[in-house]
Amino acid sequence: MVLRTLAGNEGTMSKLNRERFILPLVGLVLSTLVALVGCVRSSDSPTNAVLPAVPEDHPRFLTWIDSRVTVPLVHAVSPNGRFAIAQTQTETIVYDLNNRKEIKHWPSGKSQWSFSQDSKRLLRLQADEISVLATNSLDMLARWKAKPKLPTSPQTYLQLKACISHDGSLVAVENRDGCFDAAVDSDFLILNVDTGFISHQIDFPFDRPETPRAFRWEFSFVGAYDRLLLTQRTFRLGETLRRSGLMQIDDAELICELPANGIVRYSKDQKLIAVGKCSGRSDTSPVPTSASSEIEMIDVRSGSRQRLIKFAGTLRDFDIDPRGKRLLASVQKPDASPPMEVDGFAADPGGRLTHLLQWNLRTGQLNREIDPPPMPVAAVRYGVDASSYMMAMERPDGVDDGLEQVWRLNDISTGKQLTQDDWLQRGTMGGQHQDFFLYPDGKHFIVRGGEVQVRALPDGKTLWRADDRRLAVHDVTFSPDGNFCWADGFLSRLNDGHQRRWGGFGKLKFMDRGESVFFQGNNEVGIVSLRTSTIQWRQSFSWNGSMLSADISPDTNSIAIVLEQNRYWTRELPTRKVVLIDRRSEDEPRSLDINAACVCFDPTGETILIATNDGIEQVNVETGAILQRIGPLPGDPLAIQISPGGKRLFVAGQSARNPNDFDRNVFRNVFRNVMGTGWLALVDLQQNRVQPLHQSETPITCIALSDDGNTLAAANGTSDTTDSQIWIWDAPTAPSSEPPRQRFSIDGHRLGINDLAFSPDACMLLSAADDGAALWDLRSELATQNGHHDTVELVFPKHTTTVEAADVYRGEVRRVPPYEGPLLFPESPESSGNLESSGNSETKAAERPKANWPLVLINHSSNEHHWPGYEFKESNMWLRNAKQRINVNYKVDWRSAESKFLRRYELGPRSEDWKWQFAFDDNERRPVLLDENHQIIQAYPKVFDSYQSTLSPSGKCVAIYSEKTRQGSRANNQLQIELLDATTAEKIWTSSAVAGIHVSGIEMDRGDQFVSVNDNGRAMIVFDGQSGKLLARYQPEYGSHLLTRLSPSGQFVATGQRSLAGVILRDPRTLEKVKTLDTQFCVNWLQWTPDGNHIIAGQSFGDGMELVQCWDVERGESQWTRRMPESQFISFDQAGDWMLTGSRANEKRRVLCDVSDGAIAAVFSISSGSPVERPVLSKSGGVVHLGSSSQRVVWPMQEQP
Repeated sequence: MVLRTLAGNEGTMSKLNRERFILPLVGLVLSTLVALVGCVRSSDSPTNAVLPAVPEDHPRFLTWIDSRVTVPLVHAVSPNGRFAIAQTQTETIVYDLNNRKEIKHWPSGKSQWSFSQDSKRLLRLQADEISVLATNSLDMLARWKAKPKLPTSPQTYLQLKACISHDGSLVAVENRDGCFDAAVDSDFLILNVDTGFISHQIDFPFDRPETPRAFRWEFSFVGAYDRLLLTQRTFRLGETLRRSGLMQIDDAELICELPANGIVRYSKDQKLIAVGKCSGRSDTSPVPTSASSEIEMIDVRSGSRQRLIKFAGTLRDFDIDPRGKRLLASVQKPDASPPMEVDGFAADPGGRLTHLLQWNLRTGQLNREIDPPPMPVAAVRYGVDASSYMMAMERPDGVDDGLEQVWRLNDISTGKQLTQDDWLQRGTMGGQHQDFFLYPDGKHFIVRGGEVQVRALPDGKTLWRADDRRLAVHDVTFSPDGNFCWADGFLSRLNDGHQRRWGGFGKLKFMDRGESVFFQGNNEVGIVSLRTSTIQWRQSFSWNGSMLSADISPDTNSIAIVLEQNRYWTRELPTRKVVLIDRRSEDEPRSLDINAACVCFDPTGETILIATNDGIEQVNVETGAILQRIGPLPGDPLAIQISPGGKRLFVAGQSARNPNDFDRNVFRNVFRNVMGTGWLALVDLQQNRVQPLHQSETPITCIALSDDGNTLAAANGTSDTTDSQIWIWDAPTAPSSEPPRQRFSIDGHRLGINDLAFSPDACMLLSAADDGAALWDLRSELATQNGHHDTVELVFPKHTTTVEAADVYRGEVRRVPPYEGPLLFPESPESSGNLESSGNSETKAAERPKANWPLVLINHSSNEHHWPGYEFKESNMWLRNAKQRINVNYKVDWRSAESKFLRRYELGPRSEDWKWQFAFDDNERRPVLLDENHQIIQAYPKVFDSYQSTLSPSGKCVAIYSEKTRQGSRANNQLQIELLDATTAEKIWTSSAVAGIHVSGIEMDRGDQFVSVNDNGRAMIVFDGQSGKLLARYQPEYGSHLLTRLSPSGQFVATGQRSLAGVILRDPRTLEKVKTLDTQFCVNWLQWTPDGNHIIAGQSFGDGMELVQCWDVERGESQWTRRMPESQFISFDQAGDWMLTGSRANEKRRVLCDVSDGAIAAVFSISSGSPVERPVLSKSGGVVHLGSSSQRVVWPMQEQP
């Protein structure tokens, strides 16, 4: 059956329930009407939907679970002021402003809209489609689908850009690098709306910068349909250059080039344009000033200059009146005075008052000068005529150095203020997508980028405001006892509607009979106690891509996660892998290179079921071996659900897509529109069979199976032509030629459905959709009336109220005023009737086993590790597992010569024989050479920073990128390295010049064969160590954050990238690849052991944590992996038997490891970042000192507790 479309308010829901009880009396009449005229359904306004005949066995709407709302924001307004386009994150709505009602909606909030100047046509950009609609009827007039070059290169602009002509007959679309039509080489295409064909092809007239991402194009029709205004914005360090010109479409010729870096304003008829260079600011710092400014007037038709207006001072903003006869400008004169404190707001320290000047464009004469307003005017606009003007004045917003704008409407003749003070809501700078649309009558306005509300002038009174929309909900579930339900950050108790606001994560899975939950958050998973809201276990994947799916085994020991790394900046498709974590042995996570979409454990927890585009793979959790493959599936999977007995698997998804047509998300803007049809299938894990169960016109996005395995539910998404539905069946027990019996369908959401969940007794269904979370009664009407098993009255809230807020990162639960009653989950399990008690509120399975190493606390105060939230960082949770804590407290003599030396000199690499040590003098900004007693042997030329020089392992040479060389080569973007004699500082050679930006690392090998240079993490350069001649240069084709390490023997150069997994060993002479060492996660750092036989890599694996892995280079085999706090500095003893890792300065942690097996001997936590208290390794290894090898020994402890 089909239920009435539900409106987003409680009143309509109540009406639906009242009508449900009246329907049996008028069923015959309605059935007859439906038979005659069919089921009428309104997609425009849910409140106008006609209720069809309802059979006796059907679901009943109970309540909305999530009461949060979102405000539609105005995206576009028709020039005649009749229509407005507004958007939420999930929906686009068209409003008739004259009649003040919604007339149309589309299930997407990421489209772009613009009206033609005559308001008759509407341009829509949605994903990879461009369409033109008739404004009055919203009928489709023309539609084009992009056919770009694929795979898409970084040079391709990944978001379609288009504009519509004034009469709506033409559409101009950017085709840079074939991003719209791969068959056409032109930069811009002009599309004819009436014929649908390409009418003109245009190439951009200006030279392009070499770097594709360093520029952006903007374009619009100007004047008649045969003119385009083209602008190229070029982005350089600290500045943006703007170059614009007028193009004639018919012959694709540039009529004129506009003044550089100018802002363009138009007259209303767009026959005249004005160009001026304006100065702006975003904080209270002063505006860049100039002694004089000018505005150039240009005729659109001929491209000729009509007039040049010059004046003294700095131009802030300007506008042309609607008739094109006057020009109004805000000018900061050279002698402008600072603003005073106004209305209790602090004075603007960097601001200067501005004058408003008006010129007659026919004569070029200044005909009016308005006294400075009390605050600087950052923006100025004429009203609907030249009698009034609107201005935006700047003032400090009271938050740091930020500014906000105050808008006022003034009479231009008298300067009298026509509006009340602060008649608009206080906000940030107006450049952030906020603009005014004045109605042609000059009496009303609407704010683009703000709420949908029509307001009156001059008092700003709201005449009409559009209704709010329910906020999208993505994940829902029930607690094991059915008394609570979860919906995107809110845990609701069903008997009274009391809610806990529980931010920080999305999807939940209840564990331990409801005492704990397994959560999936923003690229993290974890276990949280319900009662205390404390994190018991946590693992994040910050640098390793997006987390698509995750599940935890029934015994809570094993976790499976699907990660996708989006390589939108390369030619490669996104890569996926399945990560298996055994929480009893977290040092050895495993990765399965399977192109997975979603995962789930079987009821035993011994195997995981992985849904891929090719089928189902069943994998043994302990060994990682694939036990069986079942397939193929009807398409790409989106959801997966295992039956209670583990014999049946239900999978849903969408039809198979072309591998090149994958979704590309660049700054959350979806480029490819690849929605397919939906399917639902049953996978028999015993018979290895796949049986299709259901199909839909849009993807089936979610499925749910009741706890007894007897009832199956599925739902789909929406499109412009297809509505969402929920289907409920008797769950099939085995593949069959007969389709499953469908009990009913629910048509209760106007937008796409994201998740479903059955209550434990299968009497209720919870649905999460882009228009909120709804609760449904699934009991049979006849069964209830006849006293069958489901006659127990359901408990559900009429309204929901947030009474407590929980913060998992601070481990606290607090009441939300004015509520003062009991908490939802009292601390004592015995006092709670909410959930079944497991005897201990803390999950024993969630506890990490104790480590074998001690934590050495150096000069720590007693409460240093106990501020709120500190213990819930992964690195701190890891520290808590130390087998013991050892406090080392001693008084530092800050005035001693050794202390002063360590604070001045940053100690660096040593020679192989440990005779010499390199250091950096922070006072003089120069490297120095030290002997074993820290006596300075030699000082070298100044450098910009310590990483721009190094001592060779032989101790004979110093490679340096001196400050003098840096200043000389900086202008032409070239690098040159100098090689000096270590003891005499005499120059041995100067390298050949090579293209580069900034030296961020220099290394040499023990034979002085090579000098390796890292060029700002974007390229690697190798010079011959004997002559300085350039041997090779390597730059990754895509991306940056290049890591480079030259082996001590000079046999290899190891390279990696922070955003990618894998280490590549290269020949230093050619930088050609020799072999690849696979890593599981993205690489953060690389380091060779002193003998050059092993290389160690730190991989991103958690919040403040890393997975450190060691390889035998000759055999290419991994020797060990170890999880430890993230590091930045690695040091070894002379033999390379021991390794001391150093994390970032603000983390103040060091880890001592045995290089042979990675075993951790001790972990040090320092109270300060001072080098005087920093642990350092001794020459012989295994001994750790503070500051230097001559200072106090802190490991091994002389007297262990």
